[in-house]
Amino acid sequence: MTDHPTLTAFARECLQHIPTASKKPEKYRFRNRFTHTLRVMKWCERLLEEVPADSDVVMASAALHDIGYTVSAQDHALHGAIMAENFLREKGYEESFLLNVSDLISRHSDKRLPTEKMSNELIILQDADCLDEIGALTVLWDAMAEGAREEQSYEATLQRIEDSYASITARNRSLKSAYGQALYLERLDVLRRYIEDARYELFL
Repeated sequence: MTDHPTLTAFARECLQHIPTASKKPEKYRFRNRFTHTLRVMKWCERLLEEVPADSDVVMASAALHDIGYTVSAQDHALHGAIMAENFLREKGYEESFLLNVSDLISRHSDKRLPTEKMSNELIILQDADCLDEIGALTVLWDAMAEGAREEQSYEATLQRIEDSYASITARNRSLKSAYGQALYLERLDVLRRYIEDARYELFL
């Protein structure tokens, strides 16, 4: 049985010195890599309800998937895999388990992998990572970022949200599981409907 609290505590310890989760931290200082990790774990729990997989492997991988950011943002997956493998071995986990977790972490950022070459555990981890901050949270982060500017307006904030929506849809990211894809499209629809409602209320 995986000790999720211990793994989560280790992730917190690793990530406490790199709080910002954005590629542009000056704009998104409130975005936190560890809280992203916690949400990815929750998305994994939701996906596990519909996608059959080894839940212990999935949850351990989710808890540790971003710890490599303490070494390098660009190669965080590979660094994280090594760190996770060493930590799990130190804690006495079985070799097959820790190697599986390490493999998932090393490949979680490669969203170009074809589904047929992925285990359900990796599919869930990748889908969960993609689902975070899509939908209502997109509105929150853009509103908070716009609020940090010297001058704000509803219209400027809405424009930022619309730009985010355009960027997200332009990526046309297809999640690997049917359930993950359904959740992703649902989140995009939440964002689309928010934009329509905001434009209606602003008489735009």
